[in-house]
Amino acid sequence: MQHATLGDFVGTPLTQIMTVQQQAMGQSGSGGQDSAAASLPIPPEDEARIIGQMLERHYRQTLDEPVPEPGM
Repeated sequence: MQHATLGDFVGTPLTQIMTVQQQAMGQSGSGGQDSAAASLPIPPEDEARIIGQMLERHYRQTLDEPVPEPGM
């Protein structure tokens, strides 16, 4: 009955199960994203600066968002 209603909108979940050891060894099956990241080494100083800037921007944006009034 649900298949007739939902049709092709519902199917097999797209999940991947990995053990801790597989993750530690870098077996992600992500289509090469890990190798692409490894080919672009970023110095630790630049990485810390970039992450700090991103977090600063995120927190400022979050604090600047209006807080809804209770009951609204």
